Amino acid sequence: MADDQIIELATTTLGEKYPHVNKQQIREMVIYEVKRRSLTEISNASGFSRLLRALEAGIKRSEETQALPQALPQALPNTLKSVKEMESALERKTVQKFRKITDEDRNVDATKHAKVVKRNQCIQRYIHVDSRDRDTTQFPNANRYTIMLDAALVSVLSFELVSAEIPISDYSVKSTYNKIHFQETTAHVTNSTYLTATVTPGNYTIQTLKTAIETAMNAASISGATYSVTILDLLNKVTITSDIGGTAILFNLLFTKQDSMARVLGFNAQDLTGSASYTSTNQYNLNGEAYIFMHLKNFELLDSTNSSGKGAFCKIQANGTIKHFAENRDYRIVKDNFNEAIRIVALEIEFRDYYGLYDFNGLEHSLTFRYLTI
Repeated sequence: MADDQIIELATTTLGEKYPHVNKQQIREMVIYEVKRRSLTEISNASGFSRLLRALEAGIKRSEETQALPQALPQALPNTLKSVKEMESALERKTVQKFRKITDEDRNVDATKHAKVVKRNQCIQRYIHVDSRDRDTTQFPNANRYTIMLDAALVSVLSFELVSAEIPISDYSVKSTYNKIHFQETTAHVTNSTYLTATVTPGNYTIQTLKTAIETAMNAASISGATYSVTILDLLNKVTITSDIGGTAILFNLLFTKQDSMARVLGFNAQDLTGSASYTSTNQYNLNGEAYIFMHLKNFELLDSTNSSGKGAFCKIQANGTIKHFAENRDYRIVKDNFNEAIRIVALEIEFRDYYGLYDFNGLEHSLTFRYLTI
């Protein structure tokens, strides 16, 4: 099993066995314990059982340490009336460090806890993340990884991206849309079969792409037909033509296939039939994606009509060769107004474009976050 599967299975198993324990706290404990072990150590049945036993022991220790502070107030002198005095007394008895002061201790409604804390009463801190610091064995690509923090961020009320250096390094023609599917014979039409010309992923000028398409289509042809591409410079459009030579008797372009490079060339996602030459409806686009989504688990801010954007932390414009994001120049990206202060032990980061995971092609990035804590 992969790490993610082990984490989910362990979290579910322990959550069912200890329903009174907060599931997010269980998940954090599981992530911490899994990262301390090698995948081979815990991917078999016996290793997974040892992992569960270690986690159960941790849960029991946590419950034991929380039981003591709950009993202490009854034993304290009656003069300790205020919450502040009670917390001070607990700290002197070295119990405070083992648990978080609850809303019951403060006599504050949990749903109002975050709202009664004024921003000027919070402490402002920063944390920097560099994708090079990830475990590259477990996360070989910088488009999806988890960073375990050296120390947990506690009592966090707000989390904000303040700066970033993100390479815009995906190719203008990528493996998810680098094919032209076409038909040459009535047998192709009758049997719903087709030929496929594949263009090597990379960054192209329109002239080098023209040559690449001609080469790929002529190589894929089985009839001996010759294919040519014409660039309409004034309109930034493309025409693809077949001489319907050899044994070819027709020329159909099938641009409804998901991996088709129709949109790069300016064609709509529709099949074109009945002609020997087709001109794109729109301008060709070799600029790549205009934006990418950054996902940050548990910090979902964005809804989207596109599946890659649903639940994203933010959308970042993909202009130039590297995006230097800065809040005072671009815009604010902040998750705040939590119902209660939260604890962060790891950052799970993912980058996606419209088609799926963004391909940095081996380049790294860095992010700086600001958070408010009480």
